[in-house]
Amino acid sequence: MSNAQGKRMVSISRNAMKKDTCKLILHKFRQKEETVGIPYEGQAAMPDESIESNYKCRDTFGRLVWTLTPADNTDFLYLCDKVLPLSPENPDFEFVSFFQVIEYPIGCFIPMHKDSADEYDTATSLIALDEDYTGGQLIVDDIPFSTKTGDMVSFNYSTATFHGTTPVKTGIRTVLAIWYQTSYSNNPVFSPPTEEEETTMKETEIEWNSTL
Repeated sequence: MSNAQGKRMVSISRNAMKKDTCKLILHKFRQKEETVGIPYEGQAAMPDESIESNYKCRDTFGRLVWTLTPADNTDFLYLCDKVLPLSPENPDFEFVSFFQVIEYPIGCFIPMHKDSADEYDTATSLIALDEDYTGGQLIVDDIPFSTKTGDMVSFNYSTATFHGTTPVKTGIRTVLAIWYQTSYSNNPVFSPPTEEEETTMKETEIEWNSTL
């Protein structure tokens, strides 16, 4: 079952994101303090309301995950500014519902699954932020992908499409995961930024760049 409406697609866009942008996102991810002790219900994190829009924790698969939702108006909007111009020309990639930066250590993988965190999600993109690892191959609908830094794999009908990864053998694999929704699938959780939010996005970009 899926709320997607566009033509089914699975695609890879080589060098979609600039390597410097990937490096900056990795830097911010590593700077973000991990919150220890967040409870889980099944595979879903249940963070305190005070941090639920922007938190980093270890999940049940052993991955280190930084989650950002639309309620966070700084880092979330910055990533939207970088990601939305890269989104496929498909109605199922209308707006971003949330982001995760996900780090896979050695031995870590995620089994084949269909997305179930939010029933209103219509599509997913995964951007490789590094490439100094072996294993950790992404598989979508039985199609294996070998990615380099900045490559983006996208597919719609993500709540109805099997996808997963093989175990990381050496190094650390890190990706930026993006989930999309549409005005059809749900009342929008993210609308185009206001003039005030545009200013915040620009200020945040300056702040991010100053950390390098």
